[in-house]
Amino acid sequence: MRTFTLLFVLLALPALAGELGTRINWEGGFTGQAWVTLSEKFWGLSLTGRGELEILPLRPKLLSFSAAFQGPGVRLTGGGKLLGTGRLDISGSVEIFSRGSWEELELEGSLGGRGTWAAVLSGGPLSGGVWTGGRGEWGALWGQAQLELPLPGGAPQARLALGWEGTGRIALRIALSGTALNGASLEFGAAGEPLSGAFQLGLYPRLSGTASVRASLDNCTWQVRLSAAPGRWRGSVSLGTQLHQLKLRGTFYLAREGFTKGELEARLPLGD
Repeated sequence: MRTFTLLFVLLALPALAGELGTRINWEGGFTGQAWVTLSEKFWGLSLTGRGELEILPLRPKLLSFSAAFQGPGVRLTGGGKLLGTGRLDISGSVEIFSRGSWEELELEGSLGGRGTWAAVLSGGPLSGGVWTGGRGEWGALWGQAQLELPLPGGAPQARLALGWEGTGRIALRIALSGTALNGASLEFGAAGEPLSGAFQLGLYPRLSGTASVRASLDNCTWQVRLSAAPGRWRGSVSLGTQLHQLKLRGTFYLAREGFTKGELEARLPLGD
């Protein structure tokens, strides 16, 4: 506990840029979390750190750090997270990509790999994967595909998408595990001021729908979200506002049985 708290404090001291936040939940009883995130860029590196504490009751939850670098045709990432239980996980990835165009067609392709060592301090397992993917854009029409092979073993995972994006947007997304269909959905959306909305229709493995509407009025932002499937539904209503730099948001969660949870969140930017 002392070591975790010390690391959390050291992370928060050089708060040049980032965010300080807290969230209080009520779900048959009060719980709460507090966090600080910090980010900085230098020497071509993007560094991010995050520390989280449970405040009701007070105990450490998470300390994480990540670094990313992007150069001509390559992306590198690495990082780790220390849980309040003492578990340490580390991971890293490398991706090579290329972009090009042919008349009005814009193309991008990538090839990458990742590795994860879970529960390092107790000699946990190693896992990883390799992937390849591509994306093409022709005016408002776009399509993308990604194929990933888990390591040391497992069925190949594929994700396919085709969409159109203009004043509104529509997309069809399909996920495959091996040769079996794992999921399929349709997405619709329209963005604007002061009103925007989105709708997702789940086609497989079960029929479902999720709709959200967002409205910005003066210094307040309203958002209503509703998800429904055969025999059940759930939704939420949230109101956000900003007092100088402090951002506040309250959310109520509802289900078929009635009110299920309330949440109050405050976020304060740090630095630039």
